[in-house]
Formats: sequence, C-alpha cells, structure tokens
Amino acid sequence: LNEYSRAAGKRTSVITWFASTYERGVLTNWRQNYAHNLTRVRRMGAASLVKFSTQDYAWNQTKKQAQLKHIALGTWDGYFKEMAIVMRDFKAPIFLSINHEMNGNWYPYSQEYPGSDVSTEDFVAAWRRIVQVFRQNGADNVAFVWSPNVPDIGRAGFAQYYPGDEFVDWIGISFYSGNSMS
Repeated sequence: LNEYSRAAGKRTSVITWFASTYERGVLTNWRQNYAHNLTRVRRMGAASLVKFSTQDYAWNQTKKQAQLKHIALGTWDGYFKEMAIVMRDFKAPIFLSINHEMNGNWYPYSQEYPGSDVSTEDFVAAWRRIVQVFRQNGADNVAFVWSPNVPDIGRAGFAQYYPGDEFVDWIGISFYSGNSMS
C-alpha cells in the first residue's frame, strides 16, 4: 500500500478490507483477529472501510455463518458487543458495510441464494440489531454503509433490504461494468 501511494503521488484515504464471523470454520475474535488491521490502516493515514460478512468467506467448504434470524433475536449480541467495543476504543472513524451485495444470489445471507431460508425481513432485522448493539456500546465513530448490488438479481429488490434511514449512514453500491444504470 505504501508503494501504491508513492506511485500515485497521493496518500490513500480509504482502505477496504474484509472481515467475517468465521474464517475457515473458526469463530473470529475482533480483538485478536482484526484490531491490528484497524491500526495498520490508521498508521497509513487512511480510514478503514470494513466489508463485514456474517458468513465464513470459506462458506463453500465450512457452511459456517451467524444466522440472520439468530442475530435479530440477540443470540449474537456478545459477538457484536465485542466488535463494537474494539471499534469504539479505536476512536478513529470506521466505515462498516454489513453483508454487502445482499440483493444478489451469491451470498447465503441473501433471500435469492439457492436453498436460502433467509428473507429480506431477516436481513433488515439483523442489520438493525447490530446497529443497536453498536449504539448501546458507544461506538459513535462507526458509520454504517449499506451496499447493494446493481442490478437486483431475483425477485427481492434492493429496497426490500433497506434497514431505514435511522440505521444507515452511507449508501455505497457495487456497480460493475456492463450493468445498466436506470
């Protein structure tokens, strides 16, 4: 990243990195697994945009995830409290995108994922619960970024996944070349 900044002749402002509840089948711990990433990005003078997933990124092998229904019911509050405290104690601004591209069919937290038992209502309820846990724990330096895909894939459109203005600070879409804008 330093080499890129030197070559570009500009300081990097935002660095996107990925995190999830599980990594290769093992439950993550924010203090142990990810706090160092926040520090490394800040040392570069940039802000973190964390693309956070409730599924393991090795999902196809492990089938591990924090079920949205369980998150909405509070089963995962302890996990998200630790995440919120780590981010709060970091003090610098952090952008947090939860379960991006939810209106596609390639992630199991999408209603459109083959064999999914997830609904758009589950997605919205889980998102709101996570934001509430962050607020209850004083993580005011975290901005929540809602990130749908363009275009919608399947029956459930992006608007059905929207948690509401009081739970979203930023909107950042995934828009790939070849997609039409309308």
